[in-house]
Amino acid sequence: MIDVNEQSFESEVIRVSFTQPVLVDFWAPWCGPCRMLGPALERVEKALEGQVRLVKINSDENPQLSARFRVRSIPLVMLFRNGAPVDSFVGAKPEGQIHAFLGLHLPRPGDDHLREAQDAVATGRLEEAVSAYATALATNPAQDKVRADYVRLLLSMNRTTEAATAFEPIRTAARSDLALAAVGQLLDAARAISALPESDRGESELQRALAASDSLENRLLLAQSLLLRGQWQACMDLCLEIIGRDRKFREDAARKVMLAAFELCGDPVLVGTYRRRLSAGLY
Repeated sequence: MIDVNEQSFESEVIRVSFTQPVLVDFWAPWCGPCRMLGPALERVEKALEGQVRLVKINSDENPQLSARFRVRSIPLVMLFRNGAPVDSFVGAKPEGQIHAFLGLHLPRPGDDHLREAQDAVATGRLEEAVSAYATALATNPAQDKVRADYVRLLLSMNRTTEAATAFEPIRTAARSDLALAAVGQLLDAARAISALPESDRGESELQRALAASDSLENRLLLAQSLLLRGQWQACMDLCLEIIGRDRKFREDAARKVMLAAFELCGDPVLVGTYRRRLSAGLY
């Protein structure tokens, strides 16, 4: 921890932040919460063993810096990276919350393998991506979003059994996280389709089955197939038809598939339109 003023700010914060995250504590001697927070910040800096640099700025003695960064209340803690503030918090926090705040910005175990996986997916090297994702998760298992992306990759490669195994650690979290729940619906869809005879799994075969027997089961299978293929609007239309005929069919399965489509679609206009249609159909 070092004290920084207006003269040393450029060299001690801005320049250093291009090579190391810098945590800036705006404080004042008269501020009780500042005196509580300061020791906690110092202990966190020590525990992180050089991953972050802590500097303190007396806001009363450095009014230009306080004005530059719009310091309205203290303690104010700002994290600088690459020459600019990237995040901040106000008020005294316990060490656990400070660690959590920094954890969003500091390198984590497995990050190198994660970048390898993402690069491999972007260039179509899917087998390499599977290996890199598996290594990243073995190194740092507590990455729900990374695990969800890994499951989606495996499903895109028709590796349903592996995807099911990879999904298990986030199954409980998926009960309260819409993004993870959507991946769970993709997995359920893949399982439902893979349970069919191989000759009946294509979209055209499912369309013919529906034409031959307009059952809710056949409609749901087709909706799940469309979900897997990213044909969002067609999937949503089928789900609405199922809900209109029997909202409770298969324990509300159509609504769950539709919510997954909302989460995965990425088109806010389309999602907004169909959210309204779903709400009208339910109520």
